[in-house]
Amino acid sequence: MAGALLVTGALALAPLALRAQSSVPVGKSALAAGLLEYVVPTAGYAYADAWTDGLLPGAVRVSGTVALLWVMADALTGEPGDEEPPDECRTLCAYGITATAVGYVWGVTGAVKAAKRWTPGGAGFSMRWDPATSSLRVGVTLGF
Repeated sequence: MAGALLVTGALALAPLALRAQSSVPVGKSALAAGLLEYVVPTAGYAYADAWTDGLLPGAVRVSGTVALLWVMADALTGEPGDEEPPDECRTLCAYGITATAVGYVWGVTGAVKAAKRWTPGGAGFSMRWDPATSSLRVGVTLGF
């Protein structure tokens, strides 16, 4: 009798134990990745565990910003009365504006995509018990 009660109790608690063991992957916030990338180059990628993917867009963005700062410093230290900037200044301005804008857009959109495809540990196994239908669902997640 006591053995039957023990087995019945164990069977009644089995769905609870399976539910407690199920793992639902917690994702990364795409909004947080985008905002971090907007503020600091490659920070959004680092948040999404893909920091190496952010090196190239970060380098483009930083090089454009450096070119713009170089032009501004040159303009501040130029000769009084200079009205027309030299041609290399125009070229650096065009490059700086373009590279900074492209780097921002490329970096933010890439960080958002990296956050959306993030899986914990790159791969995972999940198990879920549905007591309403008495079904056990097993899933495998592969990260690339």
